[in-house]
Amino acid sequence: EAVAATLTTGSYFRAYDGTSSVFAVKLGGHLASAGTAPSVAAGAGAGTTPTGPAVTAGSTDTKGNVTGTTGTSNVAGIVMTVTFAKAYASAPVVFLKGATAATANIMVSSKVTTTSTTTTFTVTTTTTALADSTAFSWDYFIIE
Repeated sequence: EAVAATLTTGSYFRAYDGTSSVFAVKLGGHLASAGTAPSVAAGAGAGTTPTGPAVTAGSTDTKGNVTGTTGTSNVAGIVMTVTFAKAYASAPVVFLKGATAATANIMVSSKVTTTSTTTTFTVTTTTTALADSTAFSWDYFIIE
């Protein structure tokens, strides 16, 4: 049975991991994610001596942003691997979008894809390597 509620501040629903709030349905039906940020490492697709990649402050295992700049001698392949702060029970679905117009163009021209496991997701260029010294900024949303 549904119960009607009127809320002017706070959250309708919160989920805790035993220590802190990790998910909430807030006022207006907005979803909120909290928790420890994942880590990220560059792959060969980011070239030699890339800047970053780095996870943007406020990112979580569920949503966030990763930025960086490729180095030199890039190859088609894994640009970066994001490692979740907490493992998922099964490989989640990763939704990735370019956070800038330039990154959105990269996704098309280099045919960027994602692959996930229970502990990581990768961002990979499948046909064309990213150009040297190319800045990128990707937003992600993940659901199991």
